[in-house]
Amino acid sequence: LIRAYSRAPLPEVHEQPVHVAEYWIAHPQPPAKGPGMHRSVWNLRYPDPEAVHVQTPYNYPIAATVGETPLPPQGPLVLPGKYEVRMTVDGQTYRQPLEVKMDPRVNYVRNQLESALNLELMISAALGRNFAAYQQVKDLRAHLEEFSKRAPGDPATTVATQLDSKAAALEGESVAILDTPTGKSFILVNDSLVALIALVDGADFAPSEESFASLQRVCVAMNGTLEEWQQLKEKELVAFHKLVDSQKADAIPDYPSIPADANCGK
Repeated sequence: LIRAYSRAPLPEVHEQPVHVAEYWIAHPQPPAKGPGMHRSVWNLRYPDPEAVHVQTPYNYPIAATVGETPLPPQGPLVLPGKYEVRMTVDGQTYRQPLEVKMDPRVNYVRNQLESALNLELMISAALGRNFAAYQQVKDLRAHLEEFSKRAPGDPATTVATQLDSKAAALEGESVAILDTPTGKSFILVNDSLVALIALVDGADFAPSEESFASLQRVCVAMNGTLEEWQQLKEKELVAFHKLVDSQKADAIPDYPSIPADANCGK
């Protein structure tokens, strides 16, 4: 299965105000469920990778279409070949063959397209792993914010402030497009991977050795940030749990472990 669509509502991906006119932006909708004839368009791509969408003036591509400009990163394009479209309604499945052909104006070598697809899928997987950890950090910081409302001098407030400072460093901040990132955080990993997948997606030939090397470098940084996050959960967060549990405060969830990428883009 390459991609699936359902009638479930789609989540809003714009967590921050956008920097372009709203009328340019695509707002995907789930397939219509009412009676009658409907049209649903597949963009010949794998699912969009999960990513942090930090809004800057450079988020959207310059090749914009009114009302149809997607928010990067997009999933990789499928390879030319034969596919099958399936539609399931009320328990009954309908099948229709579909053949995807390469633009005849483009000279290509299939194994080069396969190499690009494999690299993009690895980047997508890394983005998803990084995004899951980012969401955990963001959720923890939302819980810790509640302790700032307590009376000054409360031991839980002091410890929560210290813990939030460490979590904020792991969450990170996006930098301007021409600035050099410093340190490591989930946001910096996200921004590097988003830029890399756009670079690979924009070519009809095999990725360069530097593209693979870039993924490995970013993956190593991600693994280091994941390790720091895991240590924070196992030490500081456990100690904080014991402190607030004794006060019957609102529970902070136990966040599951997110393993590092053992292959790291190899």
